[in-house]
Amino acid sequence: MEIGNRNLLILKDIIEHKDTITGKELENKFHLSRKQLSYGLGKINQFLSEHNYPEITRLTNGKMSVPNQLEDVLDQDWFEDEKQELWFSKEERVDIIRLMVLIAKEDLSLQHFISELKVSRNTVLTDLKKVDSELQSEGLILNYGRKTGYFVTGSEYAKRQMIFVVLNRLSMQYRHSFLARKLCRISKENVQSMKNMILEIEGELQVRFAGEMIESNSCFFAVVFDRIQNGMVLDEIPDSFRHIVGTKEYTVMRMLANHRNVQNEFEIMYLTAHVQSMKVEAVPMGRDTDETLGIQEAVEETIQNYEQLSCVNIREREDLKKLLIHHCEPALYRIRYDFHVGLDITEYILPAYQDLHNLVRKSVAPLERLVGKKIPEKELAYISLIIGTYVTKEGQLEVGNTQPEAVVVCQNGITVSRFLISSLKEMFPEIRFTKCMSADQFSKFQEPFDMVFSTIPLKTEKKLFVVEPLMNGKQRKTLRETVLKALREQGILLSKQDLIMQLVRKHISPNLYNKLCMEIEAYTSPQTQEELVEARGELHLKELLVDMNVRVVDTKMGWKEAIEFAAMPLLYDGAITIRYVQAIISNIVENKPHLEVADGVIIAHAGIEQGVNDVGMAMLVLPERIEIDGYIQADVIVVLATPDYESHLLALNELIEILEDDTKVAKIKQARTPNDILELL
Repeated sequence: MEIGNRNLLILKDIIEHKDTITGKELENKFHLSRKQLSYGLGKINQFLSEHNYPEITRLTNGKMSVPNQLEDVLDQDWFEDEKQELWFSKEERVDIIRLMVLIAKEDLSLQHFISELKVSRNTVLTDLKKVDSELQSEGLILNYGRKTGYFVTGSEYAKRQMIFVVLNRLSMQYRHSFLARKLCRISKENVQSMKNMILEIEGELQVRFAGEMIESNSCFFAVVFDRIQNGMVLDEIPDSFRHIVGTKEYTVMRMLANHRNVQNEFEIMYLTAHVQSMKVEAVPMGRDTDETLGIQEAVEETIQNYEQLSCVNIREREDLKKLLIHHCEPALYRIRYDFHVGLDITEYILPAYQDLHNLVRKSVAPLERLVGKKIPEKELAYISLIIGTYVTKEGQLEVGNTQPEAVVVCQNGITVSRFLISSLKEMFPEIRFTKCMSADQFSKFQEPFDMVFSTIPLKTEKKLFVVEPLMNGKQRKTLRETVLKALREQGILLSKQDLIMQLVRKHISPNLYNKLCMEIEAYTSPQTQEELVEARGELHLKELLVDMNVRVVDTKMGWKEAIEFAAMPLLYDGAITIRYVQAIISNIVENKPHLEVADGVIIAHAGIEQGVNDVGMAMLVLPERIEIDGYIQADVIVVLATPDYESHLLALNELIEILEDDTKVAKIKQARTPNDILELL
């Protein structure tokens, strides 16, 4: 029987994530209703039965019961069988039609779309209206003639940009790589040739591109070379491409393009732009081009801005700087050329890092000046992710060498890989994570390890956990439960807690023992970032800057006395110790930090380990402006204290919003009572 390509993908997903996948997650991932999923599971089980495999059952808790024998199914070639019946969501249909009309080499009638999509004439006509609208937004026109059928007119550059977006979505989001090749009439051999070319580029540039970039760009490059050979060449490119000539990437691409009989300068620059924009897993060493030096300076200034706005100093600053530079090189090219590809991680980042993200948005002006345009939210989320990885490491448990060791395999580039391993370390303090690598590196990895967490299925004799590169709170909780259960059953994980429970088990009933285990697990389980945010509550400005913490004085005083007086309420309620106040003053004298956040308004603070007990904020309004150690002036002093990198961010964002309003700043300076200021909150 024909199971259908979508059902094969569902089957593949169930097997790959058999320990954690739920019906609800499958419904969301494949845009299905509960009824549609049930129908699909029925088709899957019928298919498995015909091939003498055991069936999958859906449990009452929503999870799937997947027999171990089904792991062999992944070795079959069913998933690449292009004869399977296909069925698609509305979004997929629209993208498929767009691709068909953009790459058409023959007349396309309505029947072509009906036959390919297996839907009615009216459905195709509705989808064509959406396609027409999206094409027009990019300056392209969908035409129709009785003799010519459907075809697109417009610039070759605009057509390629849309082909690029659609191909990436089909291969990376919908996981229809084989369909993309089929529609573009690109053979596997042709795609492999492009992969080999990308490997040559890696060798020449001494970089290693992210696996997802290699997959998607191989197909796109095959399409581009095919179009060039058929006379569909670029007759114009954006001005932002002009600086490409002379770069090392251009030199390499020109050599490889010449080998394929492509000598058009516009085409070589266009291909080079795509190479420059590809996400990386590893980067070249010792590059000192003007472009790279400019990025280094902009990243340094961005980190400075974030530290000043967030009022914290990041410990592993140099490591953060290196990672941001590595990320920003291709990212700034993507922004400059409008090549925005890859996972949209905003829905994963913003719930947990909204306050941090707001400060990052205010910090990236140096990068925006360098690239010449605003950084889109989709790209900004990656920068927030990187910074968030470094500022949430406080308090993470350091594990000893006696703990089980795990490696992480991620195909989604250096940024997502870093976030994934950081998340896993947070989720599993019982496990020692030693390496993060690509699938190719893993195939050659010889060092000892006990288990592997991977974003793709792998061949390994060790315990394998297939995970999503970005997980929500529920997925993290489910993964933790699954991993700990599996490792304990195999005897890989035996913590002090387990040893104690073994002793306890000898002296209590089985029911009481099981209940005790559940309660201990719930108590000791590390919280996810979302759960931590929810647990600690959101500290608003009005909750920190209360009446007793705001002082308006008419007495003149020196700057040291003013800071001590401003900090007094926080000393009274125990949020800080006197050591914290001394550290603020010493820091001003020794380092002269940038404290001014508005005209005449400074936020004075010290490090998170210099005498802070709790989050606190206090404000002092002076009768006249004073000199702060001879380098800045202030008539409003805010003292901020935070025991970590995050607890104060919401309140700080709210304060900054007030201080960005000149009218409100003037009212603060003119206040005669604390209530005059509190009314602004």
